[in-house]
Amino acid sequence: MFQEIIRSKRLKRAALFIKEHAHFSRSIGGVFFVLCFIIGILWVVGCDVEPVAYVLGLISSAFLGLPSLAQYILPDRKPVRDMSARELIDFVAGSSKENWKRFENTWAWEAYLDEDPRLRLICRFDEYGKHCDDFSECWATKVSNGPVQSYYYDLMYDRALIERFILVSIDGNRASIPLPKSAEELCITALQYKIGEIVNRETANFHEYLNRTEVQTEST
Repeated sequence: MFQEIIRSKRLKRAALFIKEHAHFSRSIGGVFFVLCFIIGILWVVGCDVEPVAYVLGLISSAFLGLPSLAQYILPDRKPVRDMSARELIDFVAGSSKENWKRFENTWAWEAYLDEDPRLRLICRFDEYGKHCDDFSECWATKVSNGPVQSYYYDLMYDRALIERFILVSIDGNRASIPLPKSAEELCITALQYKIGEIVNRETANFHEYLNRTEVQTEST
């Protein structure tokens, strides 16, 4: 039961918020500690303020302890805004598809991280976003009816380019497969796989086309 509470999305979001504002939490705790100290002195000299001192002490302890509690819930987990480019890439590779919100229209596709919408995966369907208008590698064409096209998918944070990926749209746009290492080495990295999982609306359909094209994910 306790572990289920720890894994709660709302609790994790609260923990991230506290970690982002740890200095503020400690400052508030310090203010209540000073107030508690002053009230404690008054209590010692004979004033009937014991309940007030008790309540202020509890509030001070709560604010001072919140950052440690947040660290226990999410150990070694920085807020996204504090991550380096390498940490952002590793974070995306380990993220869940459900953490991404996606939308598209006739000229672009985009997904953003629910926790921090400044982290985005973006693709344009015009000449600037197209990698190849007639992709001809056998692994893609053998499962496709008609022309095969490939597109750039850019991982961005606050308008800064973090990493660029190429995905191949196959079989009439029924699936988008990350570009393998080569036409002969049909393997993709775990990060490429995660990008493909985010881009494709149906995970089962993505897996089906991976099997049909014989593209495999590298073991780590």
